[in-house]
Amino acid sequence: MKIALTELKTKDLATLAQRIISISRSGKYPVIANHPLLGVLESSYADYDVVYAKQIYSRKGKDVAESRN
Repeated sequence: MKIALTELKTKDLATLAQRIISISRSGKYPVIANHPLLGVLESSYADYDVVYAKQIYSRKGKDVAESRN
């Protein structure tokens, strides 16, 4: 078996996080319900989604930078 390590782009990582969150909420896998790691993932994804959804030229560069902290 070959294992290749590659870089994940931000968009790919966000898609992966979104799919994990969606699957965990589906109720199909009760073993992961209310898992602490999923709580952290959901929180981190929510923070990312707020910043990612902003327009590039919105003149809110300072607000975006502050939201990362």
